[in-house]
Amino acid sequence: MVLVLPMAGCGVGSEQRTSAEPSELSYEQSTKLSAYSRTLIDFDPSRLRREFAERRLDKATAEDSPFMDAQSVENAWEDLRRTRAMDGALKDIDPLADRLLAPLGRLAAKAKDLRSYLTMRGYLTDDFARARKEAPEILADYDVIIAATDALAKTVETSRVKTEAVLIKRLQGEGRMADVYELQIAQQVRKVRELAGDGPTLEPAVLDEMDKLLTQLTPLLDKVRTARTEEARKAGEDAVLDNGVVASAESMIGALREYRRSRDADNLKELREAASNVLRATA
Repeated sequence: MVLVLPMAGCGVGSEQRTSAEPSELSYEQSTKLSAYSRTLIDFDPSRLRREFAERRLDKATAEDSPFMDAQSVENAWEDLRRTRAMDGALKDIDPLADRLLAPLGRLAAKAKDLRSYLTMRGYLTDDFARARKEAPEILADYDVIIAATDALAKTVETSRVKTEAVLIKRLQGEGRMADVYELQIAQQVRKVRELAGDGPTLEPAVLDEMDKLLTQLTPLLDKVRTARTEEARKAGEDAVLDNGVVASAESMIGALREYRRSRDADNLKELREAASNVLRATA
């Protein structure tokens, strides 16, 4: 699903163009905004920085086995670079993407070089001298990237909320309630994902807040199924009850309930991944 303002009879993620009102984004702009949203869902520089700092490469010795998640940095740079090059200028967002691309590209290059250094066991020849020298520089790069990512994410979110509000109103007017319910599911899931954070555990108070959100989320899942069935019946086709949104939301709910029982880190990881899947599908 893409936050595009569609023509009647077209799916929310349809590639059909529609004439936009002056206050609305064009098709190209909406598609680009969605791409920015998906890129940011998958990129968490604060977590990457913390994991890198915990390795303490600045104090490493040949007895250690250090690691840097170079792939996540490179993937984020590639995704953001492709998105920035898309048609549909976003005057409030594109400049912020440029501010992130520059330091992210530099870190991606450093990460690639460091990965080769570690893979080839270069630290066995210099007793981690290079790692100790580069670690503070990489942490400083992460600090710049975190600030730039936060600024970009805030502006993208503001634009996404405005676009989503216009889209929901349009879909309601067209009677396309299944699409409306899926966007409303994403709104609740986004709140759950924000509460989940990226820490190793969740406090009881946070779990209680999540449970409150589930009371709003669960009825929406039933509404989507009912609406999809009715749409298919009217169209004379077999019902397609889920495009991934409902299944991912259900997985998130199940993982949350299991985590509340077990406090198992794997359940918390499953919760976060399922929530991110919903947000990707509705971005």
